[in-house]
Amino acid sequence: MTCGLRLSLYFLLLVAAVLAIFGFFASRPGLDVSDLDLPEPDELVLARFNSRLDAVDELVRQSKQTGQPEAVQLVVTELELTSKLAEWSSPGILGITFFDSHATLRNGGMVLVGTAKAVGVEFRYRADIIVSVESAELQLEVRRLQTGQLFTPGPVRAALVGLISRALDVGVPRPPIDVETLLISEGEMIISGSTRGV
Repeated sequence: MTCGLRLSLYFLLLVAAVLAIFGFFASRPGLDVSDLDLPEPDELVLARFNSRLDAVDELVRQSKQTGQPEAVQLVVTELELTSKLAEWSSPGILGITFFDSHATLRNGGMVLVGTAKAVGVEFRYRADIIVSVESAELQLEVRRLQTGQLFTPGPVRAALVGLISRALDVGVPRPPIDVETLLISEGEMIISGSTRGV
């Protein structure tokens, strides 16, 4: 066995061991949500919220036809956001399924908790996010990102915020509304802006 092949084998074994340790601790219970009031999804609330979103979509469509931007303001409650998260959870993305998702809105930020399933293993997660937009300037900070008993270190959280910010700067994903302000208070989020008109 050559030295290079032996080193590759050792590296693969090391990666497998790290992933096994990560999987073990990430799948362990230990996620504390006792400080959160987690609303249960509500079908009627979701239907009303989807109706309001459809009205915004129609405004966006009309704005694209006329070429004129239109003012938009949307108030989203904690229960509406939780119900929407439950609706999004169904199909899963990149082989990861999200379910039992909840959102808590606090002054200046939100807490997202739930369960993700990947490769047959379930992981409980919690993300404490500070977010606001004032004068079209995004302020974003991930204060806590936890999976099971694993806490994501500060530099990794900062790198994640940098990646999200750069993706938004280049227009991926490109929202249909230019958000001028996004403010979160206790139990609700207020988004104000205008449609693009193009």
